[in-house]
This record gives sequence, C-alpha cells and structure tokens, in this order.
Amino acid sequence: MKIKSTLTKDVVFLVIGILVVSQVSQNVTAEDLNSVSGIVEMQEKTIHVTVYYYEGEKEWGHYIFEITVEALPILEDLAGFPYPHDFDVKIYPKRSEETKMWNAQNLLYQGIWINRDRFTPENIKSWDITAVIIHENVHYWSNDAIYGKPWLKEGYAELFACLALERMGRKEAAVHRRNGWSHTVEENRYHNIPLDMFEYEAAGPGNLTTLLAYSKSALCCYKIYEKYGIAPIQKINQYLYQNGIAADSFMYMNLLEEYTGEDQKEFFTTWVFPKNIDIQEGQNAQDKIEELEELADVLLSHIEETYGFGKVIDFVEFQMHLTTQIKMARSYIEEYDFEKALQIINEEIEGVDKAMSEFDGYALRYFEAGEYYSSLKFTLGEIPEDKLLAARESLLSFNYELFSEQLAAFYENMEKLETYDTLYTEWCMGDDCTAFDPVGELLSHTPYEEVVLKADKTVAAIHEYEVVQKEVANSDWFTQVGMVILGKSEEDFESDLENVGEEIKNGSLENALGILVEIHKELSTSRECGAGVVLGAVFVLISVSFIVAKKRKT
Repeated sequence: MKIKSTLTKDVVFLVIGILVVSQVSQNVTAEDLNSVSGIVEMQEKTIHVTVYYYEGEKEWGHYIFEITVEALPILEDLAGFPYPHDFDVKIYPKRSEETKMWNAQNLLYQGIWINRDRFTPENIKSWDITAVIIHENVHYWSNDAIYGKPWLKEGYAELFACLALERMGRKEAAVHRRNGWSHTVEENRYHNIPLDMFEYEAAGPGNLTTLLAYSKSALCCYKIYEKYGIAPIQKINQYLYQNGIAADSFMYMNLLEEYTGEDQKEFFTTWVFPKNIDIQEGQNAQDKIEELEELADVLLSHIEETYGFGKVIDFVEFQMHLTTQIKMARSYIEEYDFEKALQIINEEIEGVDKAMSEFDGYALRYFEAGEYYSSLKFTLGEIPEDKLLAARESLLSFNYELFSEQLAAFYENMEKLETYDTLYTEWCMGDDCTAFDPVGELLSHTPYEEVVLKADKTVAAIHEYEVVQKEVANSDWFTQVGMVILGKSEEDFESDLENVGEEIKNGSLENALGILVEIHKELSTSRECGAGVVLGAVFVLISVSFIVAKKRKT
C-alpha cells in the first residue's frame, strides 16, 4: 500500500488545504474546517482520502485518516471485489442532529459523517470508536448494491471491521468487538426478532431492537465465517457485484448453499426467518422467480439471435413489466405470503411462455412488411414508416392484437400509395396532369397523412370512373333503347367520361365524382325508360295478338 500524506494548515501545503476545503464548502456551514488528505493505491484504482476536522482538533482528524487509509486496502481484499465507486473517500465531523443520533453514517458520495458530539478528541482512539470508523468504511462494499437486507449490510460491515482490526494488529480490539456482540444479544434477548424482519429506524437508533439487530447480524455473519472461512463469502460478493444483484435473505441462503455445498435451512430458520413460516415454500417462490428470469432470458436471447432485436434495448417495456411483477412477488415473500408470490410468478411464466411461443409467426409478418416497405421505398421514394414502427413497438410488447391492427393499417396505406402510383403512371405518362403528382413529389411537400388521404380519394374516384366506364361500354339493349328515347348517345357518355378523366388529372375529384354520379343516374334512367318502352311494346303486341285470335274464332 502506498500512502502520500498532505497536512493542511502547515505552511508548505496551505494552498492545497484551501482547495480541498473549498470542494466541500456546500456541505459544511458555520465552521471553517481543516483537513488531512492522501492517496491510497487500491487494486484497480487510486483513491483520494480526505478527513475534515475542526480547528484545534488536528489529532482527531489525523487519527481517523490513519485508520481509514490503513483499513481501505484490507477491506477491499476481505470483500473480494475492487473498490466499486467513481468517487473518493471524504469524512466529515457532524453534530448529533445531523447524523440523527447515529454514531456515524456512510452516505457514499456524500462522504462518511462522524458524530463529533459522541466521538470527541478525548475518546477518538478508543477501540470501540476505531471499530466504528472501520465499520463505516466497510459500507463502501457492504451496501444496497449487493445486499438487499439490513442484516446483511450491517452484519458483514461488523464482521469485516472485526477481521480488519485483527489484520491491523489490533487483536484485543477485535476480541472486545466480538464479545460485545454476544453480550448485547444476551442482554437484550427479550427484544429478539428474526434478522429478516430487521429494518432501520428512520429517526435513528431509538430502541433496543435496533441495537440488538446489529449485534445479532454480526454474530450470524461471524458464525458463517467461523464455519466456512472467508472464501464462500467473497465468492458470493463477487457474484452479486458482477451481476448487479442485491440479495435478499432467501437468495443469500441459496448462494450460501451453492458455495458451501451444505443445506442452510436450519441455520437460517434459527437466525434469519420466523420459525412459523414454511421455509421450503419460500424457497419454491424464490426458485420460481429464478425460473421466470431464466425463461425470459433464454427466450429473449433466441429472439435476439434469430431476428436481431436487442433483448435489453428493444424490450424495455417487457423488462419493466417483468421487473414490476417480480418486485411485487418479492414484496409478498417479504411478508411471507408465499402463496400469493407463487401465483403472480406462475401467471407470468405462463404468459411469457405463451407470448414467446407466438412471437415467431408475428415476427415473420413484421419482417415481410418491412421488405414490402423497402421495395415501395425504392420505387416511390422516402415514405414515412410511422405505422410500421408502431406495429414494431406492439410486437416487442407482445401485444399481438394491436400489432395485427397496426400492420393491417400499414398495408392499407402502402397499398393506397402503390395503387395511386400505378394509376398515375397509367393516366399521366405523356399527359399534362396539373394536380395528379407522383407519390415521391407529393411526399416532398405534403404531410404524409394528407398524401394518403389524397391517394385514397384519387383511387376511389378512378375506381368509380372505371365502374361507370364499364357500365357505358357494356350497356344492355334496354339502356340503349332508353338512350335513343331520351336523346342520349353512347358518344355523349364517353364525352362525359373524358371530362371526368380531365377533372381527375386536374385534382378536381369532387367534380369528377359529381359527373360520375350524374352519368350513373342517366344510365339508370335510360335503362328504366328502355325497359318500360320495350315491356309496353311487348304488352301491346300480346294484346293485339289476343284480339286478332279472338276475332278469327268468331
């Protein structure tokens, strides 16, 4: 370990001291603090340790500094993984009300706060206060990042502080600390609670249960160390750190079983869990959570490998849903309602399995739509893919019903544009179309939805034009008779249709549809008129034939 010390208020390093103090001026008010600082070489990085102290209390600050710089590399080695933070170590003197009556607090990037009202210059070197200073430094490793329960955080902070005292040659202090745990547990056994139920007091250490919980947690962790040594503890820490997991009591029990090869249920029933719970049922609930996590990971990995979707980036909504459900299940486990936790997780496993099993079919439909879009884009130009992207989001959320609706809307729009473009080619190549522009040109200056609407109206108008055109070309005998009677000819209708074509080319779709309606009405009228005349003539012929036949008989 290499330590380079810098003492402020000495003449040579006065400027450095002022700079260090200015960095924390926002955290300190009313007092002008002095400081001592130095560099500590850790396993993977160099960290700067700074201890602040009140004017005239140089020995107080220097003692805390010396303990800290000596302990940090030892604690890193005990924890089993490197110093995990991107900030340096800073320690401040604070009043009791600022620490909420705690002896000390490690607030991580805000620094370690030492209760100066209790830890005075007169008692700062006592073995128990030395242990507290080391304990707070342990929390750079033993914190919420790897431990999800207070008993784990505090138990291992105490254990590592005790082991560090031994390595620092303070074996008597270590013995005192261990004996203190046993004495506190024995003296306060009336307030005994299972460690899994230990929670911090929001207003500070205000009752005997909190005092007992710290010592009982320490004893529990010490018994694990005493039986198995430091290796399995370090391996568990490494696993939790590397995977970004904060272990609860059940998970820690499982990991301890894995790394020691021994069943831990009896031990955890004695120390950690209430005796009236079914620990096996709790274990089953934990196993189911792991099963769900593994299932989701396997299936998402398959999707990633097969289709190129990112299982982290593209499935954010799904991951958030799973996280919420697992968190809810864990909350029921913490309340020892294992049945409810199992129900939640089993439903999720069933839902995930079903959703994933159907994914391939829907994914293929999405990629087919993507290929169709690419081909149209190559032909028509830059077409917005809003509806395709919306369908993609629904696919990645496993909302297949909405996905199908959005994909159908996408195809409907694309087909309208494709049909419009085809009709433009048929109608306007070589002709002067004043308002019948190609899709690419329309999209360059018109909002997408308006282009689709224009395409829809244009296609509808041309479709109606073609229907009426066929009606004129294929008019039956009745209609032709009616035309003659009404003074209309097929040429008149064809002329009207030419006008319709011009209106469509010029963008006057309402006029075009209006003319088509009139043509359709005239055709219908001609058919009715022709049919009436022909039927009347037939009736007359039949009547005349009947009269003639009757006269012949007479």
